[in-house]
Amino acid sequence: MHRLKPLNDALIAGALALAAAQACAATPDAGQISREPRSPVPLASPSSPALKVDKPTTDSVPEGGPTVVVSAFELQGNTVFDTPTLQALLADELGRPLTFADLTRLAARLTRHYRDAGYLVARAYLPAQEVNDGVLRIAVLEGRLSQVELMNAAGLKPSALAALGQLPADQPLQARVLDQTLLTLADLPGSQVQSTLRPGQALGASELLVEVSRTRGVEGSADLDNFGSTYTGEYRAGSSLYWNNPLALGDQLSLRVQVSNDHLNYERLAYQLPLGVYATRLGVAVSNMSYRLGKDFSSLDADGRSQVSSAYLRQGLLRSIDANWYGQLQFDAKRLRDSVDSTDTTTHQRLRNWVLGLNGDWRDGLGAGGSNTLLLNLTVGKLSLDADSAALDAVSAQTAGDFNKFELALQRVQFLRPGWSLALNLRGQAADHNLPSVEKFALGGSQGVRAYPQGEALGDSGWLASAELRWNLAPGWQLQAFGDAGGVKLNRQPWLDEDNFRHLSGLGLGASWGTPRLAVSLSSAWATSSESSTSQPDRRPRLWAQASYAF
Repeated sequence: MHRLKPLNDALIAGALALAAAQACAATPDAGQISREPRSPVPLASPSSPALKVDKPTTDSVPEGGPTVVVSAFELQGNTVFDTPTLQALLADELGRPLTFADLTRLAARLTRHYRDAGYLVARAYLPAQEVNDGVLRIAVLEGRLSQVELMNAAGLKPSALAALGQLPADQPLQARVLDQTLLTLADLPGSQVQSTLRPGQALGASELLVEVSRTRGVEGSADLDNFGSTYTGEYRAGSSLYWNNPLALGDQLSLRVQVSNDHLNYERLAYQLPLGVYATRLGVAVSNMSYRLGKDFSSLDADGRSQVSSAYLRQGLLRSIDANWYGQLQFDAKRLRDSVDSTDTTTHQRLRNWVLGLNGDWRDGLGAGGSNTLLLNLTVGKLSLDADSAALDAVSAQTAGDFNKFELALQRVQFLRPGWSLALNLRGQAADHNLPSVEKFALGGSQGVRAYPQGEALGDSGWLASAELRWNLAPGWQLQAFGDAGGVKLNRQPWLDEDNFRHLSGLGLGASWGTPRLAVSLSSAWATSSESSTSQPDRRPRLWAQASYAF
């Protein structure tokens, strides 16, 4: 009989927990709370590396003078483009009387063709000659890179600057390759890059001078917001610190801390560094979140913790002025605990997730021009539960085991006219299994349907769309008018006798003001859907505020 008592106690506790879950489905847990926005307001992005091109002076050519009739073009020095391709660019001038100025413009036409193809310092010119039998010789200097000179005033170790190895020696220099290399160097934290492309000592050769200087060794930010949960403190204060190049490897050590006004604490420590000539970035991070429920749930005497350890590899696939693409492979080990002392129950969850991601940004000239960002993530994970929780889960949500989910986030900022723009956002998630709360898609909150509270309407699959009209009415000032809408499927496989879908929508107004160091934003949103909030008390309108200071 003594051996059966623990089992009976577990079944009784499980039954109580299941009944409580069905009667009070909106009780926050570590998974839901850990999904609240934690990221700091991003620091200003490093400026694009300045490239100065020293161009040789050329004398102007007077118009008029004697003419020649060209019957054929002979090209010298071209390797990037074959001779028939270049001759075709000049064919319309065959058989016509041409002055020396006209002939010079033909060479300039070939120069422009090379430059349009990204060969920064390529140049075509007319060598000294006599035009015999109507054959005109045009020589091409394709701008081969003969030398790279580095001035490392930042004190970085050679491995941090290995990206310079991407530049091909004694090959025609392309803007694409040069941009990729210099932008990769500019990504190094606490550094600034300037470069000069100048004529080399040999005819047609170019030399590149790269100057890397130190900016700030330590930088950070402090922020205040009301993005938290009513039951763990909606008012939050946070700070982020970044130690740039602690080992002079182009590395960075960062610390993020955040506290609420009602028993929520969050800490995250991370480290990253570049590896190899392609600047593959290796990163590791550990985070800890602890909470205690208050207000309506204070009688439960409930608390919990979420701990996440991560490691990732991030590779730049394309770096340029107008487009950037990155691939990332990440492993997350998550441990979550929720305890309800009033019922003497504790739930332990452990997740092992592999995340394969692709993200990018690009600009285009559609209409008045615009910018775009895209994020795609595929997560392959597994949830393990403690024995009592697993037994309860088997007769309820059945979340334990393997799962896959796909996430998408797309944004388009369309410029309309000076000072006006329209931001369009679409996010979504699809899953093949019932998910724990930490992996679900949330509709409500400061980054969702803003008329509803943080964490409202969690679902295994869902979509969220928003449109925001922005007006820059004065330097630093912006006004916004926005609309949000979305829907979720609460459970991939329903297990409760209730509606398995929720749809939320709202409209709102916002204002923001900022300087290079200080930023403040405020928004107010009203629900347009008939659904009331179930996760937190309803408020109409719902206000969101945030302030940050960079130092």
